[in-house]
Amino acid sequence: MYLEEDICIEEEMMRVNLDDDEHIIAILPKVWLNETGLLGLLKRSKEGILAMTNKSLVFVAKRMVVTRDEISRYIDLDERIVKVSNIKGYSERDLDEDISNEKDSVLIPLISIIDVREVKVRRSKFLRVTFITNDGKSKTYDYGIAESITSYPIRQPLLFYDISWEPWIRLINAYR
Repeated sequence: MYLEEDICIEEEMMRVNLDDDEHIIAILPKVWLNETGLLGLLKRSKEGILAMTNKSLVFVAKRMVVTRDEISRYIDLDERIVKVSNIKGYSERDLDEDISNEKDSVLIPLISIIDVREVKVRRSKFLRVTFITNDGKSKTYDYGIAESITSYPIRQPLLFYDISWEPWIRLINAYR
């Protein structure tokens, strides 16, 4: 028989990828991750959730269904800007579990980020994050939100929104 203390200890121990004092600050679903450079040409884009905690920037390669009405919680299409918000009911424990379950997840410690900016590529704006990997090399990822997607032969974005990432840039810079 479990005691209440045992359940609390078990829940704390369940975090594998996030620290116990790490908490979610913002989450953005329907984001596509593109690796820049030659490796980016060889790999396909990944769709998922972009989350920021007080210690890291996390991309979880997990498709999430978001309706046209719900997308307005995350993007202001009139102002052409990405909002800083959260997904109701999505906790640190859920995020930690998703990181463990999705092999293509990317966890970037905020202290390793050396540059965050907005770049314009083919009439679309992307959040570009450059960071130092564990082996001391520089790596860059572009994050964008797809306006239209093709599902055949594989699910890939066709067109990205031309929206400002300024709120996310300010947020990341405030915590790093």
